[in-house]
Amino acid sequence: MKVGRVGNGTILPYDGKEPKIADTAYICQGAYVIGDVEIGEYTVVHPGVVLRGDGGKLKIGSWCLFQDNCVVHCNWRGIDVVIGDHVNVSLSANVHAYAVGDATFIGGGATVVNGVYLGNRCFVAAGAVVPEGLRVPDGSLLIGVPARIKEGAAEVPLERFSRTLTLDEEDKNRRKEHIELLRRDGH
Repeated sequence: MKVGRVGNGTILPYDGKEPKIADTAYICQGAYVIGDVEIGEYTVVHPGVVLRGDGGKLKIGSWCLFQDNCVVHCNWRGIDVVIGDHVNVSLSANVHAYAVGDATFIGGGATVVNGVYLGNRCFVAAGAVVPEGLRVPDGSLLIGVPARIKEGAAEVPLERFSRTLTLDEEDKNRRKEHIELLRRDGH
């Protein structure tokens, strides 16, 4: 187990591959990062989160937030999962997608199944189940079980929401302070 610069989370190799975690990222106690996983700058992984690169490579961008008890993993051997920058995966969400675009939000309890491509600035509603193989264009709102793209969704609220995910300098400074507090307090 590696501890220190990445916090107190459990960092484990799998099949000879070890996670690569940016020095500025933070993995909280109770989180697991396993196998072929790459985590970008200033990304925070909260307790109970599992990030598994055991069926392919899991590449996570910068400034992402993985909230408590969410799971992200590569489900098919040899198929990589790429998560963009400024992505927020909320409480207890499950993600098996091929790609999640920049500034995308995946709501609490949502499931994004195999082979899904989520564009940039998408919003997956809490509890939604995004069906296998769906290709979702930029700026889409997905709701329901199975999730459907909400036609005629107002662009202004989605655009306003995506701006909250793409952190400005003040928000970035707050994230840096948050990471420093986590490190100082030993989370």
